[in-house]
Amino acid sequence: MKQFNVVFEGTISGGRNVGDVKKNLAELFKADPQKIDRLFEAPQVVLKRNVDYDQAMKYQTALQRAGAVCDVKEVIQDIDQHAAAPSVPPPIQP
Repeated sequence: MKQFNVVFEGTISGGRNVGDVKKNLAELFKADPQKIDRLFEAPQVVLKRNVDYDQAMKYQTALQRAGAVCDVKEVIQDIDQHAAAPSVPPPIQP
């Protein structure tokens, strides 16, 4: 099953006031203002990791209502080559 991250890059919806958006996010996340300020200071913050598409869309909708713009990005699975390699040693060449 595909997994997604909800990513915030400090952008707010057009016509919204930054102070109001920060207040809305503080209420949404039940977080203190200092934590919300850090969201806006970082170039990119993953707010929710490894959720299914429906959950990611719910988070995006809630953030949009609060005035924040966020992206839903598919998680690319990095296959560990060592785990995928056979456990049998290669044949010895004569």
